Amino acid sequence: LPADLGVLFGGVASVVVQVNPEGTMATVMVPPSYVTGEVDLVFVDGFGSEISSFSGGFTYFDDGTFIRGDVGCDGLVNLADVSAIAAYVAGAGSVPVVLDAADIDDDGVVHIGDAVLLASFLFSGGAPPAAPFPEAGTDPTPDGL
Repeated sequence: LPADLGVLFGGVASVVVQVNPEGTMATVMVPPSYVTGEVDLVFVDGFGSEISSFSGGFTYFDDGTFIRGDVGCDGLVNLADVSAIAAYVAGAGSVPVVLDAADIDDDGVVHIGDAVLLASFLFSGGAPPAAPFPEAGTDPTPDGL
C-alpha cells in the first residue's frame, strides 16, 4: 500500500488513513453519511489515481445510535461540534448527519442555544448534553429529529 493511500466511501474521502510502516495494512476512519446501504469503496494513490475499487464494497447502516454533541460523527465532542451547530443554525453550514446530535438539550429543535450549551459544558463547567451522552445510545425522546 502506498503511504499516501486515500480511501473513498461512496465518493466521500476518509480524512484519516494510516498505513503501517510495512505498507501491508491501513487503518481508516469511515466518514459519516446521509445514506444507508451499500456504497462503492475506492482506493486511490496520492495523485488521486484509482488503485482498486469494489462496487458496493461498504455498507452504511442506521442503528439509531449516536452521541449527543458529536455533530461531526467522529467520536469526539469538542469545539468543532460547537462550530458545526452554529454554522448550521446560521445557514452557513451543512445539515448534521444526525440532527439529534446537535439538539444538545433534547427539546426537539436545533437552535443557537444548543451551541451555547455545548460550549458552556466544554469550557465553563456547564451541564452535559442530554442522553445519550457520553456513551452512544438511542434518543430517549421521540421528537421528530
